[in-house]
Amino acid sequence: MKKKQICLFMALVLTLAMALTGCITIVVPTDPAESAEPGESTEVRPTEPTKTQAPTEKPTDKPTEPTPGQTTEAPTETEAPFTPPVAKSLEAVPVLVGSHTKNDWHSDIRRNKYWVEWPQFSVLGQDWPAFTEAIEKWNLSADKSGLKLYTDNLEDARKNFSPAMNNWEDRTDAYIQRADEKIFSVLLESTSYHGGVHPGTLYSQLNMDPGTGKTLGLSDVVQNQDSFIEKAVSLLDAQNKENGNPFGDKYQETFKGLLQKKLGDNEAAGIAWVLLPDHLRLIVDEYVLAAYAYGPVYVDVPFYENETLFLKKDYYAAVNGKFEHFASNGKGGFQIALFNEEPFGDYLVSVFDYPGEYFGDYEIWSGERVVRKSRGLGLSHAWLLTRGDLQLAILQCAYENGYEETHVYRVGREKLEEVDTYYGAVIPVVNDPDHLLWEVRGDMLGTWAGYAKLTVTDAGQLKHDKVFWFNNKDDGFEETKKRTLTTKREVKALSVEDPKKEIRIPAGAVLVPYETDYESFLDVILPDGSFARIPVVRDKSTYSFLIDGVNEYDVFDGISYSG
Repeated sequence: MKKKQICLFMALVLTLAMALTGCITIVVPTDPAESAEPGESTEVRPTEPTKTQAPTEKPTDKPTEPTPGQTTEAPTETEAPFTPPVAKSLEAVPVLVGSHTKNDWHSDIRRNKYWVEWPQFSVLGQDWPAFTEAIEKWNLSADKSGLKLYTDNLEDARKNFSPAMNNWEDRTDAYIQRADEKIFSVLLESTSYHGGVHPGTLYSQLNMDPGTGKTLGLSDVVQNQDSFIEKAVSLLDAQNKENGNPFGDKYQETFKGLLQKKLGDNEAAGIAWVLLPDHLRLIVDEYVLAAYAYGPVYVDVPFYENETLFLKKDYYAAVNGKFEHFASNGKGGFQIALFNEEPFGDYLVSVFDYPGEYFGDYEIWSGERVVRKSRGLGLSHAWLLTRGDLQLAILQCAYENGYEETHVYRVGREKLEEVDTYYGAVIPVVNDPDHLLWEVRGDMLGTWAGYAKLTVTDAGQLKHDKVFWFNNKDDGFEETKKRTLTTKREVKALSVEDPKKEIRIPAGAVLVPYETDYESFLDVILPDGSFARIPVVRDKSTYSFLIDGVNEYDVFDGISYSG
């Protein structure tokens, strides 16, 4: 045996002997990933030595004596290195965004002199009753505010109207940031144009706890307010330096004042806040800190780096994938790249607008070759779903009378595969890349429109789940109401809460259609607020439904053609 190998062997034997006699301790580092729960991911950060960690030196039995002139300090506690929280997948709350409008249309000039638009939300299903009730109250309040705004400004809008200028407009758009079991967070962007060079934009927020329906203020989320403000100001300072000092004098004081007011009054203007999966975002209105050209100022405070600043709930959420809304309709034509790896542009969607038409045809190109055409349909919206290696392009088209058709493609490096075509709109569920919503327009016992839940498989296929029927035909929001059905005869049904319990609905009962699979059952809301399931059979020969062998028109009064 060589001399070097002998030395190594002796060193190993000596080390083991010392360990067995207790002279030294062998420390085996643990892997955090091994102690994580199944299905959870753990981020491992290198451990840095703390301030109180002693340098490596030969231990002695004698206490360390202070150097002459040096005072002896009490030992300080060693601070454990920070480990970020484990991000967990959260249950998505399916919420749809719509809008109500009020406009001053003049047929003689074919122009609006004034236009007001504001958002409305719909919660799907029965799993979030408190949240649903809170959202309905918010919708009613938004209706009142929108109508008041229209009434207050209509006379001035008409007086100041000029055919050479754009009409007056007040519009609020809603951008859902999160909709899961912990938080429903929406950024509200209010744009107002009452003449002049450009419109003005203000920001506000809607943050709710879906479990309780309670509206959350910034003070409900922030724990250490002074430290939070200090952290936010430091992030703003970094942004200011990075962008060449665009903020005005005393911007720090202005920003601090906005945060202090917001923490005391969630409705305070000038600044808004929303929660995203891994950070809290602050939005400062245009002109407040910088010139109009800079736009609003965004300050993002990450959760996992500032765990002591947040309160009550761990809002950190895992993101299994993402939806990117990468196109919307507009005149003049546009092009969209369906990308999966750099460089962009494996497939190119070219949209062509025609004079006098709001929507234009689309073509999908791969290199110099056209691989898909829209067959005379206009592209209105497009999304790209990314989840691991899976990418789905969702192209929503529109044609006459407001009907829509959606084409779903799987984007691959070798080919573009058409997954399916849906008659209606296919809409992403925010923060839930495993599901889509399919907006179905049809006739089901006097209802008009519904939403089916689609599950996205790993293969990129879409599986149909169930349909929620909102049954409100929107002929203008003032006329919008729940469709009701009045029974002409006794109807046999089952309790939704207890499927074994039979219910006999008497003649003359007023019911609200709620949910169906469009084939075998219809859930209705009874006059007392409970839910009942009525078995139905779809009669494809007459495009109607049979209930206990009787045609729906002979069972219910109030069924109208749904369009």
